[in-house]
Amino acid sequence: MIAAAPPLDLPRDLLPLAPVLTQAFQSALGCQAAGLWVFGSAAHGHWNPRRADLDLLAVVEEPLEQGPKLALLEALERLWPMTPPGGLEITVVLRDVAARPFFPTPYEFHYSPGWRAVFRRDPLSLCSGVYRTDRELLIAFALVRIWGIPLLGPPAETFFSQPSRDDMMSAFLHRARRLSEAFGNDPTPTVLELCRGLAFAREELILSREEAGRWAQACLPRWSWLISRALEDYKGCYRYGTEGGDAFCCAVLEELSQRASAELPEAHAGF
Repeated sequence: MIAAAPPLDLPRDLLPLAPVLTQAFQSALGCQAAGLWVFGSAAHGHWNPRRADLDLLAVVEEPLEQGPKLALLEALERLWPMTPPGGLEITVVLRDVAARPFFPTPYEFHYSPGWRAVFRRDPLSLCSGVYRTDRELLIAFALVRIWGIPLLGPPAETFFSQPSRDDMMSAFLHRARRLSEAFGNDPTPTVLELCRGLAFAREELILSREEAGRWAQACLPRWSWLISRALEDYKGCYRYGTEGGDAFCCAVLEELSQRASAELPEAHAGF
């Protein structure tokens, strides 16, 4: 499969990286490589080159052996100096998993900044054939279906089916719990991700972080001040504090938990 020219709708500072990254992906995986897509802020127009990472989702035809995984790891490490300040995050899944998604979601390969120290210490540990799953990967599936920019292959919706509501709720609830436990470490993404989960829970909307914040400003007047600060910080205009965050997280988690259990009436007093 021949990669396309760098998409014009990518942020300008990513245009030099796109073809090099695509070539590295193809060279490492050969005929197994079925598709590679950019999603996240680089795809939906809210890119902040000073702090963002590059989100990638890929599909392969068959389970990957150790050799191709190691080749891809080494290629990504060589390219790391070209990546944005936040680095890149790539997950590779089987075509069958993309077509019939379920929770938790198995994947073939994953690499992100948090795994670089492991790569330096023991790269083969990242290339094992152990069955691995991710409890939030379905959110990426839903996002790439809407905003995915193909670096290789057809539009993402050709491969990725829409996950079920129940499975999506499980993924959003898991993400909300994980982020809430460490709210003080990264408050802005936590607030906006919880808004994103709530928008899906209430209206089955799949939104970007910025869209989710705007939706929540209108729907959660009690918390509009906190959400406004998160949106300003997301744009790089404000340094976020943590006051009010714990109460917000508790309120959202309560509603998400109840909606995931189908126990919540239409109106919810918590907001």
